[in-house]
Amino acid sequence: MSRTRELADEGTPSGTRTPAAPAPGWVPPDPRSNRRSTILLGCLVAAAAAIVVLPLLALAILDNVDQDGGSGETVPSVQAVGFGTGGSECGLTGTAASFPAGTPIRIVASFSPALPADSSVTVSWERDGTQLTSRREIVRLDEPADCIFSTHESLPAGHYRIEYKVDSSAMPPLAGEFEVTAE
Repeated sequence: MSRTRELADEGTPSGTRTPAAPAPGWVPPDPRSNRRSTILLGCLVAAAAAIVVLPLLALAILDNVDQDGGSGETVPSVQAVGFGTGGSECGLTGTAASFPAGTPIRIVASFSPALPADSSVTVSWERDGTQLTSRREIVRLDEPADCIFSTHESLPAGHYRIEYKVDSSAMPPLAGEFEVTAE
C-alpha cells in the first residue's frame, strides 16, 4: 500500500470534502474588522452610558426620596422655625433670636408643601442643653397644615432649642434656637 493519495478529477486529494456553497444572503466578514475591537467599542459605549445615566438615576431616586419619602407621603422641601413676639396663625411679627424674660414668645414652624392630615409631629425642648421632658408634646394633625404655632409666656432665662420631628417621615427634624435673657 502506498502512502500517497490519489487525486480526484478536480485536483483535490480523494477522501477530502469540498466546502458547501454559502447560504443565500451570507456576507463574508470584512477582513479589516476585528472582533476584539467590536467588543471593546461596546464596553466603552456601555461605560460612557453608565457614567451619564447612573448619576441621573441617582438624582432621580434622591429627588423621589425628597418628594415622596418612599412611603407615599409628601416631604416638605421648605421648612423654617421662627420666633417673635406676635402674629396670628402662621404669621409672625416682632421676630428676634433673643427675648427679655417675661416676654411672650411666639414660635412658628412652617412647612411647604403642607404636612398631610393624620401626621404626628413630636415637639421637643431643650434649655441650656438639658432636655425639658415636661414641655415635650405630640401634635396630631386632623387636616393638612403648613405650619404649627404656639405662644409661650414667662420662659425662664436660658438658651432654648426647639425641635419638630414629623413621625414616620423621611424629613430630618426641624429645629430652631433662641435666647431668653434675665430682666
